[in-house]
Amino acid sequence: MIRLEAICVAAFGTLLGLAGGLFGAWKVSGLFNGAIPQYSYSLPWPTLALVVLLSLAVGAVAAALPARRVAALSPLRAVAAA
Repeated sequence: MIRLEAICVAAFGTLLGLAGGLFGAWKVSGLFNGAIPQYSYSLPWPTLALVVLLSLAVGAVAAALPARRVAALSPLRAVAAA
């Protein structure tokens, strides 16, 4: 459950960050549309997919140590500590 939660948090953070970044880039590209003739707005799909996959992997790795620590505790001790 801890790993799943970490992966979900990483996914939501990544998707929100990508959405904000892509929206900002799209709006700024509207400013350059007529000013710079060589400018074109294109998305680097392989790079974006790599960012999403790496963020999910980092979320899973970051949750490994806390998940291992929690798995070693008994449920009663964990509830008493909280």
